[in-house]
Amino acid sequence: NTNTNKTLPKTGEGTNISLYAWLMLTSGTLLVLIGYRRRNHAK
Repeated sequence: NTNTNKTLPKTGEGTNISLYAWLMLTSGTLLVLIGYRRRNHAK
């Protein structure tokens, strides 16, 4: 591949990827906290 242009192709999708990244990070953190609390509470 001799193309040196490293930009992403335009797909027409105008959404902000960082919004989804923050959403996934927040939901993952909540799942970990809920699992940790349940495990601690079960003892």
